[in-house]
Amino acid sequence: MSGRLSRVGLWVVLLGLPLAAGAAEPLSYANVSALQPPVWVERHGQRSALAVSATIGSDSRYITGPGARLHIALADGSMVKLGENAEFRLPALQLTQAGGDSVLHGALKVLKGAFRYTTQALGFIRRRELDVAIGPTVTIGIRGTDVWGKSDDAQDLACLIEGSIRVGSPGRPDITMDRPGSFYVVPRGQAPQPVAPVPADKLKTWIPQTELVPDRPALQSNGPYTVVLAVYLDEALARQRLQEFNAKGYPATLRRRDHEGTPVYSLTIEGLSDAQSAAAFGEQLRQILRLRNPRVLPPGA
Repeated sequence: MSGRLSRVGLWVVLLGLPLAAGAAEPLSYANVSALQPPVWVERHGQRSALAVSATIGSDSRYITGPGARLHIALADGSMVKLGENAEFRLPALQLTQAGGDSVLHGALKVLKGAFRYTTQALGFIRRRELDVAIGPTVTIGIRGTDVWGKSDDAQDLACLIEGSIRVGSPGRPDITMDRPGSFYVVPRGQAPQPVAPVPADKLKTWIPQTELVPDRPALQSNGPYTVVLAVYLDEALARQRLQEFNAKGYPATLRRRDHEGTPVYSLTIEGLSDAQSAAAFGEQLRQILRLRNPRVLPPGA
């Protein structure tokens, strides 16, 4: 594993041990691209709703709820996609120089649920060297590829869609997977099974688990529309409802404005791509959050 994170180094960062001095934090290299709530971030034992404009930190855990999705954009143009009821950490991500090239190194940990890692054409970052742990038993090395995986109560699994990866598990030698449509699985409490082709019907059911749900509004990092959830004259009540919405995984924010000398407090969620999506999102939340009259604000309002 020369030229990338060693297996020992990978497990060091995945176990949360300190990184070497000078290692870059992932704050500028990974950001939320889109999400379908409920999605939370847990930091230092405190859980709150994840905002669509948030950066991804090494000291945090990211959790998706039932029906939720979370897409994270990395600095090299690649995307990490998480399905519902997933838990994810990004304990290491750094940018280095090697032979005149910018190289993105990292370690990703899928604690639970389905994920997909997809790449785009490389820009100013010329190489990527990422290691992904899927549950407690599967680790894959990514250099430029498309891979899907999942950890659940039954097994840890990695599926190669395009490209080439190295895959292994604790106490087992790494092997190379370079045939698209093949998968590696470790049943819970058992030895890894041989790499095998994925049945066509399986792949068709796996892929949608990490894609944004069709016909369901998603919050986008550049979405210009806002939904007003509720308006209050009582600041204490507004803040109480703000906490309730965020605890349920919906990233509401509090806005204050004065109307004829009287302060008015609005709870809003930003990041909808268009007026139609914003209106649909408001109607969806009317039932979930027991709202009376959600409304849409246009860009700049």
